[in-house]
Amino acid sequence: MRNGHSAFAWMIGVLLLEPAMSFGAPAVVSVGGPVTDGTSIVISGRGFGQKSPAKPYLWAPMDGSIAPSPLGVVTSWNSTGQMSYAASCGTGGGGCMQGATSNGVGTNDWAASVLSPESADWNAYGQESYIYRKSKRTFDYDSSKNVKMFRYWGRSSTGGIQGPSFYFGISLGRVGVEGIPTVYADYTMAPSALTTAKGPVGQWYTEEMSVKSNSSSSAADADFRLAVNGGPYLVQFPNTTWMTNQFKIKTDSGYANDGRMRILFPVHMLVEGSDGWVPSPAGSQFWADDVYVDTTWSRVMIGDAAVFSACTVREIQIPTAWSDQSISIIVNTKAYPSGKPKYLFVVDQTGTASPGLPLDSSVTRPKAPSISVQ
Repeated sequence: MRNGHSAFAWMIGVLLLEPAMSFGAPAVVSVGGPVTDGTSIVISGRGFGQKSPAKPYLWAPMDGSIAPSPLGVVTSWNSTGQMSYAASCGTGGGGCMQGATSNGVGTNDWAASVLSPESADWNAYGQESYIYRKSKRTFDYDSSKNVKMFRYWGRSSTGGIQGPSFYFGISLGRVGVEGIPTVYADYTMAPSALTTAKGPVGQWYTEEMSVKSNSSSSAADADFRLAVNGGPYLVQFPNTTWMTNQFKIKTDSGYANDGRMRILFPVHMLVEGSDGWVPSPAGSQFWADDVYVDTTWSRVMIGDAAVFSACTVREIQIPTAWSDQSISIIVNTKAYPSGKPKYLFVVDQTGTASPGLPLDSSVTRPKAPSISVQ
């Protein structure tokens, strides 16, 4: 039994052992089970919030086909355009989604879409979405090309796309909203950020896109965040790049489709080949792998630094159970670079990440200092 002094010292030691965090941020205390690819482990801590269902909306690791895994809610694509399965081309040595070769003349629409849940459109007021994917392409582009890397669309009565739409045009670094009467500043990404956002040519890179619809028809408080190969967000809203930038992606407008966007393209590399835009060169190709979609920003990731925004590698993990103090995941490290340290993060619904919990035996948490209480 501890006496009062030793118990007090023990309590202080435990508090010092915990990583520094801002009030209300999630905190990971421990991980139960071996952190090896494909195993199930339990994460214990606090401030994780609630996530229902626990599983992601879609998880497509391209293991043997492009069909999404049953570890996600959705197990089939709504549509695929110029994309098919190819073996041994993925980031972890498995398969991937491979785009048809460009003829250098027409539009390349390398894309795959998923419908929103019946209960909420992708742009319903306050609705969040999170997209993680790995991409690879053989071509570069500049402002002479019209390249869109992500898009929401409305859905027609026959199931096809129609306005309104929301997109990020990566060739110009611009957010675009079409088909609803919303006024927004014409945001253009700064050149230094745009270079990073495009990703490297000829090698795999990760893209994370976090979207949140405006909270009401009168509030221009929508958000779009983009990170490439880990690191901090390259853009988020509102911001003051060049000018004050804010926008809406939903209004009760009376327009066609009433502003509803039900189709999301988490795989989307559209290179326009008409209306004066320069198409991708003949022989160009695009690939996608490890596509993850969810209807919340809450998620679990493994990265290579103790601070989330300092990571140069971030691998998405697959949750199977979730409560405020405990999360179960299927470990996904098949493509994690050999020799890189591993830290586990829980990100809550606001996009706030926990301090990283070291997972390697060579990287240990600091011990609490010895305290003598007289």
